[in-house]
Amino acid sequence: MKIKLGQPLGFWEIGKRDTQQDSLYPLPQDLKEEDTLFIVCDGMGGHSGGEIASSTIVKGMHEYYDAFMNPQPSSERFRNLLERARTNLDSLYNEEQGEQQMGTTLTFLCFHENGYLAAHIGDSRIYHFRPGRITGLVYRSKDHTQTQEFIESGILSPIAALTYTGRNILDRAIMPRSRHEATIYESDDIEAGDYFMLCSDGVIENLTDEMLQFIFAAYRSPEECLELLKKHCEMSSDNHTCLFIPVKEVIIEEKKETETVEVYEEPKTMFVPPVVDVDSSIDDGFIESQDERTTTTEYETVDQEVESNNEMELETTDDDLLLQSTDGFQPDETLLRNIKKMKKSESEPENKANNGEKSTPQLDNGPYWYED
Repeated sequence: MKIKLGQPLGFWEIGKRDTQQDSLYPLPQDLKEEDTLFIVCDGMGGHSGGEIASSTIVKGMHEYYDAFMNPQPSSERFRNLLERARTNLDSLYNEEQGEQQMGTTLTFLCFHENGYLAAHIGDSRIYHFRPGRITGLVYRSKDHTQTQEFIESGILSPIAALTYTGRNILDRAIMPRSRHEATIYESDDIEAGDYFMLCSDGVIENLTDEMLQFIFAAYRSPEECLELLKKHCEMSSDNHTCLFIPVKEVIIEEKKETETVEVYEEPKTMFVPPVVDVDSSIDDGFIESQDERTTTTEYETVDQEVESNNEMELETTDDDLLLQSTDGFQPDETLLRNIKKMKKSESEPENKANNGEKSTPQLDNGPYWYED
């Protein structure tokens, strides 16, 4: 995001007070389009305490800005910057001169490549307007006062708060050796034509938010808006200080995202030839080989013969085969015994004493077959 600001405007007037306790940066005569940092403080305290407190904080905030807020402003960086500026105020603490009660409010606004950061303490305010058919209020800081609490709780209306006697009682302020937290707001909601305003409470002493929205109407130029605001400040009893910042252009740089395209590839399959059983090439009614596959139609007769032979093998044992007649011959008992000895010899483990060689069974002599 690239934010281009128009020419900032402002005023810094003493009003009906004897001393000027408001401080700001930059000064109205020094404002230029390249500015991105804006500060307004409203001092308070006996003697010259308010003037010293406000000017000390403003000076510290802009002098240490680059050291603490670069390269990218953030909430944490702002807290460190504020703490550094507060140490300058702590060094001015002098109880004997009665300066211990001096203090100041703070409004802080900076623009950067991701939007803006706004922070405040006390009852000085920050406004973000968006002119249109009806001027919208994008953001407004909430005062750290008892009056603001009464408005939120419904005890006071915004109109009644303008004349409330305790409206200047603060809940937070920047004072020596005291630490009140700032309210920090960050946003990237910014458009060309928007207005930002930082001001002390003397500017809005007799104005509600709705009145300000009317003043910053879209049909008025920034100069006309500021002149109308200054006329309302003539009724104020306080110092009145304001910085008015128009937004000229907002360029949003689109990030080029690399699109990843997934290409589907079919899995590569490798042909694996079927394993052919050499002992039984006929399985489940068909014959498979590496080169061809035949159907059961051609081998139907072969299947039937194989099935009948298998059934005979399952029902017949070796001894039964020997007892069956073969071409008119019958097995001899001596032959049966020798066959059994041979089978027993094959099933016995190797004899280690004979170097792993199987022992040869002693066969009985005699005729094995005789003719009926």
